[in-house]
Amino acid sequence: YDENHRLRREIEFLRGQNSELREVATASQRLAALLEFKEGTGSETIAAQVIGRDATSWYRALVLNRGERDGIRPEMGVMTQAGVVGRVVKANSSTAVVLLITDPNNAVTGLIQRTRDEGIVEGTVRGLARMKYIPLLSAARVGDTVVTSGLTGGFPKGLVIGSVRSIERVEGDLFQSADITPEVDVSKLEEVLVISTPRQFDERATDAGSLLPKQPEKRER
Repeated sequence: YDENHRLRREIEFLRGQNSELREVATASQRLAALLEFKEGTGSETIAAQVIGRDATSWYRALVLNRGERDGIRPEMGVMTQAGVVGRVVKANSSTAVVLLITDPNNAVTGLIQRTRDEGIVEGTVRGLARMKYIPLLSAARVGDTVVTSGLTGGFPKGLVIGSVRSIERVEGDLFQSADITPEVDVSKLEEVLVISTPRQFDERATDAGSLLPKQPEKRER
């Protein structure tokens, strides 16, 4: 009995070691791919690990293990080699909070790569994204790739946001909209890159309201 018990404990120990080694190997592969992408991008970036996730229904966010002392500031864009993750909304000395691209409070100007039409990409309550204010005459179609336009701070031009999954055209509207499937699976993120290069347009506000098309002023009669 004692010998069998000892052997079982040894087997459990070896299985644990094998599991740890597999995890290390997987992490090494992820980090190697991220490092290769980091070195190939034209932006200055800060690598960070995901150490927490928001579990409420009010907003979707990640917590990173890097903060102000590492050079991270609010409004910096966050990405992986696959594409856009979100934007830093809060930072203290050692951690930062990232509002995900799938959060309804997040907005970034997007560009339909094939047609060159621009719009505003916002998160949705379903955990996806939606591109609004696409010109009515746009020939956008399902499957089109949407990338960052580079017109708002935090992101360089050309980062993948996602792909068009459906298009909505409402009779009488001046614009059309499209549901977007994000390229990055934000539920499985473990490492990210924070874009630390200066924004292209420092004077441009980045809140969602400031990105909406301006309504014509009413004239007094």
